[in-house]
Amino acid sequence: MEEVGEITLGHSKYFGEMYIYNSVRKPGYVYEFSRQRGNKYRCCCCHKLKKSRCITMEQNSMVSGVKHPEDDHHPDCQPISEAGISVRLSY
Repeated sequence: MEEVGEITLGHSKYFGEMYIYNSVRKPGYVYEFSRQRGNKYRCCCCHKLKKSRCITMEQNSMVSGVKHPEDDHHPDCQPISEAGISVRLSY
């Protein structure tokens, strides 16, 4: 199985609790996942582009599934620079 990047809990003024996923395929870039419902979190960029790409979180760790977290995003969805995130990280 392919390596999965680190995921960090953060808080946003508009999205509330969200997770920041550090990309392993594009080092220095991250994907932001905001709460959809329950323990499902959706990619913020894909949501803006009208596509649903979700991950499942349990006890602050990602539930491994069939797909890698960086697969099956909208074709125009690009990870953002780690320096460009505007989320307060919780450690």
